[in-house]
Amino acid sequence: MNELFDNVHNINIEDLFFLWEAKIGILSREEIICFAVLTVAGLLLCLLGLKIVRVWSAVLGFSTGFICAAAVLSLTGAGSTTVLIAGGAAGIILGFLGAFFFRFGIFLTVFISVSGIYMQVVQPREYLPAGIGLAAALLLAALAVRFVVALTIFTTSVWGGIVAGTSFYQFVPVRGRLISILFCTVFAVFGILVQLLLESKKRKRKSLEKAAEIRETHSTENEIEKARTLIDDLDTMPEGDTGKNEEQEIEIIDLSEDDEEEE
Repeated sequence: MNELFDNVHNINIEDLFFLWEAKIGILSREEIICFAVLTVAGLLLCLLGLKIVRVWSAVLGFSTGFICAAAVLSLTGAGSTTVLIAGGAAGIILGFLGAFFFRFGIFLTVFISVSGIYMQVVQPREYLPAGIGLAAALLLAALAVRFVVALTIFTTSVWGGIVAGTSFYQFVPVRGRLISILFCTVFAVFGILVQLLLESKKRKRKSLEKAAEIRETHSTENEIEKARTLIDDLDTMPEGDTGKNEEQEIEIIDLSEDDEEEE
């Protein structure tokens, strides 16, 4: 377990998330796996950020809780076992809250997405710029609780596009910062369009289901109203009409008897 902790502790986060330029030399097996996983994860976040937001809030909540708790305990000089246990517990709690409380999950997903975008693009090296970025992330996350669809689609698409674009760039033979930015832009724009299309289909399906429910309700109400009207008409029918009909029936019977006598 100590060896695992040392390997995780020695990972350079900038090498995984903040690369606009391609790495120099041949990628190692571990780097290939990491960049491949990040490319796939970024694409999924980019394309399905709102669709499976509970899944993302659980994953991001667990990751954030684990990293924050592990970092704090590492600074205090705690042992590797204590750090891993505390980080896992914090991650599970935050992931659970994000997955089962929708609004909190939206807040968490947007906050982490905006923070990731800011750290990726600005890459602050001082506390003041980092604080500004975190404040902006908090503001947008709070607004996302009210404007769920727009902000969630935008932030997840942009951050997913950046992660996928910078990771995918490590595998292509072409070089240049503009090429990396182009990959990120294409992925982000494509993700926004796909998520908007999925949301449009979802709303259209809900509208059709609502319309069918309304039609069924109106149809049932009309049938009930017709039955009620028919019962009211029967209740209000004059008694004289019934007697008159009976007299006509009697006359018909009498006529038929006279005809038989004449024969």
